[in-house]
Amino acid sequence: SRLLVENSIREAFVDKVVEAAKSMQPGDPLDPASFMGAMVDETQYRRVLDYIAKGAEEGATLRTGGQALDGAGYFIPPTVFDGVTPAMTIGREEIFGPVLSVFGFDSEDEAVAMANDSDYGLAAGLWSQDIDRVMRVSR
Repeated sequence: SRLLVENSIREAFVDKVVEAAKSMQPGDPLDPASFMGAMVDETQYRRVLDYIAKGAEEGATLRTGGQALDGAGYFIPPTVFDGVTPAMTIGREEIFGPVLSVFGFDSEDEAVAMANDSDYGLAAGLWSQDIDRVMRVSR
């Protein structure tokens, strides 16, 4: 998943995202204490771990997660990368795993360009205290 955050609030916002991600531990999906289950199979588990390694290799900043959990099952904790750019693999490809790629932007035009720069028909959401800005950008 991609998260575009205005640079003026990015550091504080990402700190809160990381804090929330750390509380979301994977486990048995029938256990109410678990937030999410395991990867569907070993192939997807290894694919997600490869994407995580590629993100670090390409220069994104790993803020939390990023490693396989010990024990039985294909568990990967929520992983948050900051400083992702559109040129990075994790910023361009769909991972289908618990990996969040955070992009910073300075202007609406830059955010819209990044949001639209995808080969996939992705969903999007906008959050702002300025409803006029939300309506303008959504168009």
